[in-house]
Amino acid sequence: GMFGLYPCAFRVGDVDDVLTNTTGTLLGVLLAPVFLWWMPSSRQLAVKRLSPRPLTVWRRWTGMLVDALLLSGLTWTFMAVARFARRFAGLSWGPTSLGVVEVLACALLAVLVVEVGPAWRGRGSSLGQAAVWLTPLWAVPGAQGSAVLTLGTRAQRVGRSLVVAGPLVFSFVAFELEWDLPALVVATGIVVGGIDALLVPFTRTRRGLSGVVARCEFADVRTARFPQRLRSSEVSFAR
Repeated sequence: GMFGLYPCAFRVGDVDDVLTNTTGTLLGVLLAPVFLWWMPSSRQLAVKRLSPRPLTVWRRWTGMLVDALLLSGLTWTFMAVARFARRFAGLSWGPTSLGVVEVLACALLAVLVVEVGPAWRGRGSSLGQAAVWLTPLWAVPGAQGSAVLTLGTRAQRVGRSLVVAGPLVFSFVAFELEWDLPALVVATGIVVGGIDALLVPFTRTRRGLSGVVARCEFADVRTARFPQRLRSSEVSFAR
C-alpha cells in the first residue's frame, strides 16, 4: 500500500485470499499445457539460445516499447519516492509539489538507468534493446579496405542513447510542469520518438533515427564473438 500518504492505504488478507490464489495457481498449472502446446520447451530454447536470429522490425519495435515503458515507469516511481521524501520531511507533497529540479532529476535518473548506464558500461544497447538481444555497432576501417563493426567509443554509445531520450526528458518535464510553450515544442520528445519508430522499416539494419544520427548499425548481439571480460575497445565483428 501507499503507506504514509493517506489513511488505510492497505488491505488485510484472510483465508479466502489463500484459497482463491492457490486455486488460481492450480488451474493455471493444469491449463498451461493445453493452451501453450505451441511454445518451445526450455530445453529446445536452450539449444538455440546462442544462435543469431533475424533482425526484424517487430523485434526492434519491441525493444523500443520496453524502453518507453521502463522510462515512464521508472520516472513515475522516482517521482513517487521524491514525494514520499517530501512528505516525511514535513514539506508539501501533493501532485504538484515537485519543482523543476526534482522532476528533471527523476527523469534523468530514469534515462541514466535505462539508456546511458548500459551504454557507458560497454555493450551500447539500452535495457529494451538488450532484452531482445540487439546492440548498436560502428564501422571502422579493417584490413585490406574491409569494414569492421565494433562496439564504438563510449562517446558514440552514450551519444546514440541520448538521441531520443534527450527530447523525451524535455517533453516529460514540460508536460509535468505545464510549461506555457507551443504544443509542438512540448511534444518534441513524442515527435522524435515517433520518427525513430517509423524509420525502422525503412533503414538498413532497422537502425531507425538514432542509428542514422549516430551513424551506427544494429545487429543481434549473438553475432558478436567477444569474451565476457574483454574491453569494448578490443571487440570486433566481421560484417
